[in-house]
Amino acid sequence: LNHRETMAFMPVLQETKPSLPTFIQLFSSTPTNSEKVMTNNSEKQPLLLTFDLDDTLFPIGPVVQEANDKMYATMIELGVLGVTEDDYMSATKAIRQEITSPITYSDLRKRAIATFADSSFENHEDVVQQIFDAWLNERHSAAERYLFDGVQASLQELTTMYGPSSICIAAITNGRGNPLCMPNTLSSHFDFCVSGEDEGVFPERKPNEGIYQAALDRYHESDKCLDKDNYLWIHVGDCLGNDVGASADLGAHAVWVSADDSASSAGDDGKQKWSTATPAELEARAKLAVAARKKASATISTVAELPLAVSQILDEVASDVPTSS
Repeated sequence: LNHRETMAFMPVLQETKPSLPTFIQLFSSTPTNSEKVMTNNSEKQPLLLTFDLDDTLFPIGPVVQEANDKMYATMIELGVLGVTEDDYMSATKAIRQEITSPITYSDLRKRAIATFADSSFENHEDVVQQIFDAWLNERHSAAERYLFDGVQASLQELTTMYGPSSICIAAITNGRGNPLCMPNTLSSHFDFCVSGEDEGVFPERKPNEGIYQAALDRYHESDKCLDKDNYLWIHVGDCLGNDVGASADLGAHAVWVSADDSASSAGDDGKQKWSTATPAELEARAKLAVAARKKASATISTVAELPLAVSQILDEVASDVPTSS
């Protein structure tokens, strides 16, 4: 699920957006913010900066499509023939309708693959795993190819302006994307990734607080957390309910990446064609989005604008701290 699927259930909100705290202006022609942000390193709090991945750092539609294309090609290479995209999606949706307990996205995909690479195949489990691994590897490769403009530059600028030892950058995602598996783009910028697929987290995906608490616990255990009661947390994501509202409720300064939906690959109903989200799930997400809009500390259109948003949040936090007499 992503915010574009949710927005299909919010026609009124799409027509009239309420006023949000918006600190962002395009600044491609302006100097970087590194000198402005922190002039006194000794007074700043450590910063935990967490990111959603899908549709925040890269567009999930083409990424999953190319991963799926690789999956079908691998099926053919391994002798699993005649599987079309419609066949695969029908199998996936049938499994979801049959199950009565939560299932990870990985297990759902493997079970769908297994319906075609059935037990008549020699080394059946190995074939299923090879096909899944081909999909997952291509998901990461495609994410690197489709990474939004300005993401790497913004991450580097944020690290520079805050100081490598004082900033911890992490991912909090419901899916299988992992920036640490993207060696050509993101891996050097991120300290860790928490997924809704992780043991000890599933089934508490976003917007459940469990996945966020797992990320906070991971940070508290890291070398970059000197005092678990004294740090600033900023979370960045495209989904109002899953990212903005959920993180803000736990104390984060939430930054909403409100992208232009014109580039979305979703259908008229707001769903990606590979999504298995039910109408009830989308409607619930839309309700969360309504409440979450007012919880954003900043709104940006792309991550390229994030350094300025962070600068503004830091200024506001600093202005709220009483000065010693």
